[in-house]
Amino acid sequence: HAEGEHGEEEHEEGDGHEEGPTLFSNEATELSISLDLSSGERIRRVVLNHAVEEISIIGEEAFMAPVDSTETTLGFFSSDDVGFATLDIGLRFDQIERDGFIAEMHHEEDHDDDHDEDHEGDHDEDYEGDHDDDHEGDHDEAMEYDPYSFSDEVFSAAATLKRDLNEHASLSLGLASVSKTPSAVELFMNDPETAGIVMIGEIGGNLEAEAANWIKDNGNKKPVVGFIAGQTAPKGRTMGHAGAIVGGEEDTAAAKMKILAACGIHVVDSPATIGLVMAKVMGVTA
Repeated sequence: HAEGEHGEEEHEEGDGHEEGPTLFSNEATELSISLDLSSGERIRRVVLNHAVEEISIIGEEAFMAPVDSTETTLGFFSSDDVGFATLDIGLRFDQIERDGFIAEMHHEEDHDDDHDEDHEGDHDEDYEGDHDDDHEGDHDEAMEYDPYSFSDEVFSAAATLKRDLNEHASLSLGLASVSKTPSAVELFMNDPETAGIVMIGEIGGNLEAEAANWIKDNGNKKPVVGFIAGQTAPKGRTMGHAGAIVGGEEDTAAAKMKILAACGIHVVDSPATIGLVMAKVMGVTA
């Protein structure tokens, strides 16, 4: 059967092709403005943070359609002595917008009923069984991408009233209402298709500590490997953008690495060992 032999030759030639490189792209722009409006013992601080990020993975080995994310955060903090106690108030507004695609797999049969009727009886009985086996369940898998947009606005507030009783004791009363969208760690941890998580952070801020504490409090269901950049940066040194500044002892790389390790995350000193450690934790050969 000439047609069948020709198809096998083309398939064998296709088996020898080489896959091209997989390109991981993450372009981000962040603007942070911090205003200290304090006067005397009255503390007033306002923080505005605006971040735009585009992430994509293009290649035969892995693929993720481009996702554009825009996050705007406005925060306010005040602390006042009201005579009998100290009143602390914190307000935060978050606006999050994401534009991307949702992928769906569609199956299309290669041979319809009319095609089967046209070929019925064309082959002898000896070949008919082999032909049916070769084409049984033969179908095309097509990935379709539909545009998808997500937008959310959340508001959080907290207030604490604190009174010092003596040098060794104090009395505090706090109220808080906190709303948030699911974090990336939360989504990956609950995703059935994700086998492991790699967390890469840097000096400055507390996002890494928040993610690590979430993993510890909610149960470490999957292996997590973490790396913190800026291990040799001195206090006050900016690392690339406004948000990566060491403002205190807890913002340093060493402090963050200690927090991650205490929360059950496998911390590495170099990005070159991330893959090796992840493979070891997952019990596979790197």
